[in-house]
Amino acid sequence: MSHVCRFCGDALKTKWGLKLHEDRHLGVSKYSCCDKQFSRKEDLTRHMCGVHGETKEHVCPTCSAEFATKTLLR
Repeated sequence: MSHVCRFCGDALKTKWGLKLHEDRHLGVSKYSCCDKQFSRKEDLTRHMCGVHGETKEHVCPTCSAEFATKTLLR
């Protein structure tokens, strides 16, 4: 059974996934940091680790900037 977004028509597997997805369309955010808004705690945690984290093991070979995750190093 899929759950369809009323805003864009995307199909999601779970009702909870649909709620999170639609919250993004509505701009619902429960968490904030650095003037950024996050609807999920997981997104805030990823931001905290990636931006404010102490460990930055991924280094850009071009400019030597350091990042906490490989995803942030693009």
